[in-house]
Amino acid sequence: MIKLKSGMTEAISRQFHPGDGRKNGLCVYQAFDMDLYAYVSVPASYVTSRWWRHNAPIFISFLVFFGIFVVIAYRVTKHERSHSNELVEQARRDALTDCPIGVV
Repeated sequence: MIKLKSGMTEAISRQFHPGDGRKNGLCVYQAFDMDLYAYVSVPASYVTSRWWRHNAPIFISFLVFFGIFVVIAYRVTKHERSHSNELVEQARRDALTDCPIGVV
């Protein structure tokens, strides 16, 4: 019944239970507009694995697009560097005689 309500709030906090020595995540759901709460204690590793399962595709797609951006930036930089070197080489030669400047 709690899953059916889409407007619920959810809070997750990490609790330590000294009896069993495990860290648990305490999930608190408030159902409807009444003062009715359901407390569910799950292991923190479960919450972490669910978080990674949810966010891993986003993280992987970010890495792929960032890699594509880096490759494009590298190619553009290499292309611009070659044009810059050509312009410097042209500036070192006389436009009329095509001889190096400073050599007579």
